[in-house]
Amino acid sequence: MGPKLTSGHCLGTVTEQWLAGTVVAVLGFKRAMSMRRELRDLRDEHEESLQTLEMERRKLQQALAQARRGGDGHPSVPAQRVAPN
Repeated sequence: MGPKLTSGHCLGTVTEQWLAGTVVAVLGFKRAMSMRRELRDLRDEHEESLQTLEMERRKLQQALAQARRGGDGHPSVPAQRVAPN
């Protein structure tokens, strides 16, 4: 039997400890890779959202500029008629 803890539980052999450490390391590595993948996906989604917002902003700016021009290239202020005398 391996070394004992003060509470009476066995620490296990060196091989068991190494195996447990390896399992913990592999699980940690898998978790880290999963988190990296998730962060990369979030960055991609964020970039797509920014591109969509920039496109919408350009369209709105163009629509505003067109509305200020009157929509058909003419001034938006209608011409006033002069009453005959």
